[in-house]
Amino acid sequence: MEQWTEIRRAVVVDGLSKREACRQFGIHFKTLQKILTHPVPPGYQRVAKLDRPTIGPWLGRLGEFLEANRQLSRKQRYTVKRMWDVLKDEGFTGGYTTVKDAVRQMRAAAPREVFMPLTQPPGEAQVDFGHALACIGGHLTKITFFVMSLVHSDAMFVMAFPRECTEVFLEGHVTAFRFFGFVPKRISYDNTRVAVAGILGPHARKLTVAFFGVTALVTGLLEGREDRRLERLFKQLSRFDLLILDELGYVPFTKAGAELLFEVVSRAYERQSLIVTTNLPFEQWVEVCGSERLTGAMLDRLTHRVHIIEANGDSYRLKDNQRRKQA
Repeated sequence: MEQWTEIRRAVVVDGLSKREACRQFGIHFKTLQKILTHPVPPGYQRVAKLDRPTIGPWLGRLGEFLEANRQLSRKQRYTVKRMWDVLKDEGFTGGYTTVKDAVRQMRAAAPREVFMPLTQPPGEAQVDFGHALACIGGHLTKITFFVMSLVHSDAMFVMAFPRECTEVFLEGHVTAFRFFGFVPKRISYDNTRVAVAGILGPHARKLTVAFFGVTALVTGLLEGREDRRLERLFKQLSRFDLLILDELGYVPFTKAGAELLFEVVSRAYERQSLIVTTNLPFEQWVEVCGSERLTGAMLDRLTHRVHIIEANGDSYRLKDNQRRKQA
């Protein structure tokens, strides 16, 4: 390749005559013409058709075998050994390897049929999540977008969210159904972790749930703030689909503790599901949190789209103690 370039430069750029180039580089005039015609070596190209005196007359017969194999079941198809045996009975004098090489070349050159499903039945949808950068308030922010598409009509619904979680998963479906005006008969999903934490078996799914006593949670957050790992604790809490905060109201919080509890509720608002158990009515929560403004802000977030379940009656612990005494 280096000499090829050197010869072209000498003749085309430096003006060396063709006769002098042939003498100086020791090449034939036809070779020089080929070098001047092609910027790079064109490689060897067979001009005459390859003469195959042994297998050549039998290529048509091999083509018949390969064509017949398309219509036959796997056990009835012609193998190369069987093709060779049939050709020998018909007068072929070549060896098995000659037939095998010819069949391999014919199979490689044959076009392959490819079938692609181009239609999808109506009423089916696909759901997936994507991520993008959005300019919000002059700052680039990573957002999550929920996508539901109807595969038959290519109609598409896209909705942006601040993060990917179970609440977003459900809210996206409800809004998409309202947008399309109906619920698809069948929806295909990639196995997204916002819907399940693990696949346990057929029709078995595990959601990510965390249970905390409110007092223990606030104590852990206060300790984390002192150790400068508070943000890490908040990120760990945000990974759960459901947070259960048990026994709010038994122990009053300090000002710092109430602020940290509000931060947990605020970060989970419309991103995670929350269950809070308490024995206090809402108007008495200020006795625990200490600040009317903070208590009002916390209740404003908790009571938005809330389901309140009142459990009236005797204590189960008291009933169990009485049953043990009677026994």
